[in-house]
Amino acid sequence: MAKERDEARPPQRPVDSVRVGTAHAAPGAVRHGRVWATGYVPDLMPPLTLVGGARAGPVVAVLAGLHGDEATAVEAVRRLAERLDPEQMAGTAILVPVVNVPGFRDRRPQVNPLDGQDLERAFPGAPRGGPTTRLAHALTDQVVAVADAVLEVRSGGSVLEGLPFCLVEPGVGEATADGADLAWARAVGGDVVVARRPRSLLAAARALGKRSLLVHGGGGGYRPEDAEPLTDALLRALAHLGIAVGAGGAAPPPGQVLTWTWLMAPADGYWRPLLPLGAAAAAGEAVGEVAPLEGGGRRPVAVLAPEAGRVLMRCAALAARTGSALAVLAAPAATT
Repeated sequence: MAKERDEARPPQRPVDSVRVGTAHAAPGAVRHGRVWATGYVPDLMPPLTLVGGARAGPVVAVLAGLHGDEATAVEAVRRLAERLDPEQMAGTAILVPVVNVPGFRDRRPQVNPLDGQDLERAFPGAPRGGPTTRLAHALTDQVVAVADAVLEVRSGGSVLEGLPFCLVEPGVGEATADGADLAWARAVGGDVVVARRPRSLLAAARALGKRSLLVHGGGGGYRPEDAEPLTDALLRALAHLGIAVGAGGAAPPPGQVLTWTWLMAPADGYWRPLLPLGAAAAAGEAVGEVAPLEGGGRRPVAVLAPEAGRVLMRCAALAARTGSALAVLAAPAATT
C-alpha cells in the first residue's frame, strides 16, 4: 500500500516570496514573464502568468500545452487567468498555458518540432541536450520545484479524442495512488485514472514530493465549448487546496477509480473505430479495425479488447501507424 501523506492543505507561503522564470509575484497583483530555457530564443520560451493572492497560501502550478495540438486545454488555462481575482485569493497560481510553444505554433501533434521529441516523456530533463530535454529541465527547475502542487491540464487533440477524467500517478516504488492526490481528484469530480507514466510531468512532481494531478477535459481538436467546463474543473481543483475563492461550477458526481490499457495499431493502414467514446467493450470484442493500405481484398485486422473496459480515448485520425495508439480502455481498479 502507498504511504498516505498528510491530507491537510499545502503550507502557507508569503506571496511575494515566489519567483518563477523572469516573473516575481506580488500580493494582490498579476505578473507576466517567461520560463527561461537555455538555447531557446525568447519568443519560443513558455509564457507564464503569476497571480499573487492578497494573503499567504499555497503555490500551485497549472500547466497546459505539453502537446501543441491540445488547444482546448490551452484555452482553459487562459480563461482561468481571466477568472482568478488576486484580491480574493490566498496563495499564488503559476499559470503556463502553452508549455510546448513550437508545437503550438506549428499545430504539431504530440512532439516538439524543433527535435521531434515528446515532451510528455522527457522529464525531469537536463540542462544540456536537445531543445525538449532542456525545456523539461527548465520547467522542472523553475516551475515544479517552486510549487507546492502541480496541475497538468490536458484535452483531446488532433490525434486522440477522449472523455473528461482526472489522473493521479503512484510515487516511485508505490503500488497505489497517494490518498491526498485521490481526494484532490475526487474534489474535481468524475472518474479518476490511476496510472504510472514514466518521465512525465507528474512523475517529476511526485519525485520532488509535490502534490500532483492531471485534469483531462475530453474532446478532440479545438472545441471552445469544452473550455469552460474544463476551466470550472480547474477552479474546483484550486479551491480544494484553499488557493482560490469562488465557485467552479457544480462538480460531476464522484466516479470510479480506474486503470487503463492502451491499444496499439497492429499494422499500418486505415483506422476504423467500431465503438463510440464511453462504450463498454467486452473482453475479446473488437474496438476497431485497421484496413490494409494495399487493399486488394485483404481483410482488416481487428483491434481487440484484452479485457472488459470502457472506451476512454480513441484515435481521431484515419491513418494508423504500427505501434501508435488507437484507443484507451478504462476498467475499475482492483485496489486503490
